[in-house]
Amino acid sequence: MRRSLLVGLFCILCVDLCAQDTNSVIEGYLQASGGKDSISQLTTAVKKFKLFSFGQKDTAVTEEIEKIPYYKFTASFVSEKKQYESFSNDKGSSTHFFQIYPPVYSRPEKAEVSIAISKKIQQLFSKGKFKYLGKATVNDTSCFEVGSKSENKTYYFSDRTHLLYAIKNEELKNITYYSDYRKVGAILFPFSTETRMNGSLIFKQWYEKVEFNTKVDPKIFEFDPDALPPLRDASSRFNRIEYVNSTFENGTLHNLLKNFKGKRLMIDIWASWCGPCKSEISKYDEDFYSFLEKKKIEMLFISVDKNDKAEQWKKDVNWFNANGYHIRAGEKLNASIQEDIYRENTFLIPRYLLVDETGKIITDNLARPSSVRFRMTIESLLK
Repeated sequence: MRRSLLVGLFCILCVDLCAQDTNSVIEGYLQASGGKDSISQLTTAVKKFKLFSFGQKDTAVTEEIEKIPYYKFTASFVSEKKQYESFSNDKGSSTHFFQIYPPVYSRPEKAEVSIAISKKIQQLFSKGKFKYLGKATVNDTSCFEVGSKSENKTYYFSDRTHLLYAIKNEELKNITYYSDYRKVGAILFPFSTETRMNGSLIFKQWYEKVEFNTKVDPKIFEFDPDALPPLRDASSRFNRIEYVNSTFENGTLHNLLKNFKGKRLMIDIWASWCGPCKSEISKYDEDFYSFLEKKKIEMLFISVDKNDKAEQWKKDVNWFNANGYHIRAGEKLNASIQEDIYRENTFLIPRYLLVDETGKIITDNLARPSSVRFRMTIESLLK
């Protein structure tokens, strides 16, 4: 067992996973830092300080990285196959790792990632780059299975307090386990890391000492599989869920609104795969619906989920107990919304509209309900 000083900068990499796979990301940072290929065998926990984009010149990346606080580790490495070399930044070089956050699930069975922990990861879910695949058992460990479409890989996250992280290419090969969690400042840190290939141990690493050279927000490392979103009480009087006649799914937005003539509407354009959309819906509480009721406004939820998400769409409607009218847009309604609301702009969700009793759209870009501007805007528009 060889003991060495490992000084690493761990940063969240703001990277389009469609453009680069994990290996190319690691290699790019190794080149920028003067690191060595064998460092790509190591796995780490992650800390959030800045978002980085690739495509910058190596010198620019290095200059930015040098501004970020880093971890100092005293570590020992052992492997059945080879002795790992030590690395330090004595000569200005440093080591960098590509890794995903230990996830925080606001709803375990759906593997939603907390906004407070990683907006970047939630964006990847909302863009469809990550997909929750269900529960899985790996080496007798129950975990959540999350697929990365762009990388053709699968990430496994333990549903217990330790984190299990694995990558699958075609078949499950490498699994990295984190264990021996100890208190470091305000967080629990895994002092033992073990990687197995096809069940055989190929790499093991222990941290003898872990120090932080800057104050670390403990929320960065939270793992709370039992937390639930703040859903309304099932006994609430705002519990009406009504599905709009499916004939409107492939009509125009104009025809859909004609069906609600005489009603004021707030339209919520969303999807079951959209994290920010569902984060907003989870905040629709008694106070929110009471405010709409006072303004004589009813909710119309328009989902842009595809056919293969129809079942999940209805499950989410019921889960959030989303009070109001619901419809899942077909191709024609989607096209009509693009033409009438987004026009030449990108179709981004969530999106909120306010419609008067005649079916006229008062505003097609209402502030998010969680925004302080939301109620102020409605008050001013409905004087």
